Amino acid sequence: MINTILRLDPPQPATALVVLTHGYGADAADLFDLGHHWKDLLPGAAFIAPNAPNPCEMNPVGFQWWSLADGLDPPNNLKRCRSVAPLFSQMLEDERSRYGLPY
Repeated sequence: MINTILRLDPPQPATALVVLTHGYGADAADLFDLGHHWKDLLPGAAFIAPNAPNPCEMNPVGFQWWSLADGLDPPNNLKRCRSVAPLFSQMLEDERSRYGLPY
């Protein structure tokens, strides 16, 4: 489950959604400031930055979308990425609905 999502709402109803996803061992706050820098360029956009669903195994203050503890084996990473896809898709659907955005 994706528990933490930082949000920057536009001043008017959102017409777009920008999702800022952090890398391995980071967190949502690492990228969230990009929304503040880009909001004037994308005035109708809502910006969100979710934390990955799992605490990072190699950085106890960060998060991970999937484990890399046993290396960077591409076939395994693809399988791991696919395993988190339903969670990520549900988060996108929830946020799309929250902002009343069409598909």
